[in-house]
Amino acid sequence: MKLTGNVRKTTGYSQGGAQANVIAWATFLANGVSLAATVELNAGKVSGITFAATEKPVVLECEKDKVAGTFPTQFGASTYVKQALGLVLAGADTAKNAAAKAMDLTDHCYVVKDRRGTPWLFGHQNGLRAAKNDGGLGGASGDLNGYDISVEGAENDRPLELTLEAYNALAQLVAAD
Repeated sequence: MKLTGNVRKTTGYSQGGAQANVIAWATFLANGVSLAATVELNAGKVSGITFAATEKPVVLECEKDKVAGTFPTQFGASTYVKQALGLVLAGADTAKNAAAKAMDLTDHCYVVKDRRGTPWLFGHQNGLRAAKNDGGLGGASGDLNGYDISVEGAENDRPLELTLEAYNALAQLVAAD
């Protein structure tokens, strides 16, 4: 593959960071092989996501300014993209404990929206699993009560951009719950 066109600077602010809410779903069905969702691509962007009958996306309400996504290229015996997502679920409770355990044990896909309003799909092919999952009650009033989680995985490409229509359809599935 070679460069075939100009890459121009984007006009406007380039503020980093992702918005607080993350949409997630298990990457594979219970058999561990079949994908739980089919992603439709159009011009390199996700234009639709169709879920298996038993699957549905969920929302993870995270702390503001505590969601970050990275996708560095890893070089070595193999070259691949290591997609990673860090997030904070504040307020330790039973529901968040179950979510943290699921992120430890099961590969998931995650959709985050950056501050420019562009949604991104992480873990589309292989899924991301917890690489760090620190929970605590905190020792002082300023300490975190909850979970500081980092999920990561090896993917064949960088995260995929979603069209706003695909993101809005996904958000409607979560809102219907």
